[in-house]
Parts: sequence; C-alpha cells; structure tokens
Amino acid sequence: MATITTYTKVGAHDTITIVSGAALLGDTVTLTDLPVQGNTHVFLGVILLNAGGAEIVDSAGTLTVSAKMVNTSEWETPQLNVIDATAPTTVNWSGNTRAIRVVPASLSDTVTYKVVATFNRS
Repeated sequence: MATITTYTKVGAHDTITIVSGAALLGDTVTLTDLPVQGNTHVFLGVILLNAGGAEIVDSAGTLTVSAKMVNTSEWETPQLNVIDATAPTTVNWSGNTRAIRVVPASLSDTVTYKVVATFNRS
C-alpha cells in the first residue's frame, strides 16, 4: 500500500478543483498543502476506474473521508464521510481545510481511483 500525495489544480479565486494522482486499489490518498485560502465549502467525490481506465461503479467497498482543518490541525470526519463504492455520492463540508485523506476498503472491481475535491469560497 502506498500513499498518493500528488494532485493537479484547475481554477482560481472562487472555485478551485483538485484531482489526485491515480491511486491503486489499496492506496490511501492524502492531499496536503491545498491551494485554497479563506472560508470554503468543500465537495469531494471519487472516480473509480477499471483495468482499461474506464469509469465504473464498483460492486463492493467503501471509501472513508477525513479532513484536517486549520482550526484544530487534527483529522476530523465530516458528517456522512463514508462513500459507498456501489453508489458513489459527494461528501461535503464547510471550513478552512488544510488536508484531505481518503481510505478505501474492500473495493472489488476498482483497479485505480482518483479523488476530486472542489473548493468554493463561501
């Protein structure tokens, strides 16, 4: 298992989206030094990919999201922080976010996945 820490950034000012590097089935994605400042509302989702690189919905598994906030510098769990890989949804929270972590569990059809987080200024 590895930790994926790379990402690309799109946008500036009021809306910024970051997309993590590709993570293998058992890898944790931890994104730090996020390029956002000020009050933000964060929307986070995952893109699950099969061996051919096509987007899929997995037949099993979850991904657990936590965020390190500027105020506490501790990992916190947003409300409804578990993404069901069989019916992926968007997790969201408000606050000055310093880092994001996504941990997969029991994925079966996914070969790689990416984390997509969009930061909107409040």
